[in-house]
Amino acid sequence: METWAKIFRGHGMARLQAKFMYMKPTFKHWNRTVFGNVERQIRLAVDEVNRIQQIIDTDGFSDEHYVQELEAQLLLTKALNHQEDVWREKARDQRFIHGDRNTAYFHRLEKIRASKNSINFLQDGELVITEPADIEVHVINYFQSIFTVAYNCTPNDLITETIPSLVSVEENHMLLRIPQREEIKDAVFAVNGDGAPGPDGFGGHFYQTY
Repeated sequence: METWAKIFRGHGMARLQAKFMYMKPTFKHWNRTVFGNVERQIRLAVDEVNRIQQIIDTDGFSDEHYVQELEAQLLLTKALNHQEDVWREKARDQRFIHGDRNTAYFHRLEKIRASKNSINFLQDGELVITEPADIEVHVINYFQSIFTVAYNCTPNDLITETIPSLVSVEENHMLLRIPQREEIKDAVFAVNGDGAPGPDGFGGHFYQTY
């Protein structure tokens, strides 16, 4: 209020513009002290998630670690949503504001962001990997070692013991057999001929006539 109450000389619009320019540093300070730095909040949230995941990799998984990781992920999601709101307000673009981002404009922006966020090197123990092909192989091998296991499938009767069989063999053959011409004709002529056309653009009257 004190900043806005400052008196400027000149005509109406000139005074209003001068007030806005004078208020800009105050708004910046207010934004930093009240809302905080969005990018810094995201970095801190990512660091916290990485810290907890490193603890899980070292000490193993537990209920306490699960709760800590869940809280860290929630903080990261909140920070990312806050960043999304900031982008929406800064964009001044109706397509972004209303949620339609599948455009060449936003694809180009994402390509620029992706080029800036590329991985230039990775450290594997004492070895520093800088070649793109070696980085690709290292990343693939890392995730394959985590998510792939040796094939070990043995047949069992779990499905037949757990799920009851409600369809007999005769009923199954009846359901799988090719329908007869009379059955197809009865189904076609049971359709409302004056109804709305189907996805192909033809109504029931077309099929019943031709």
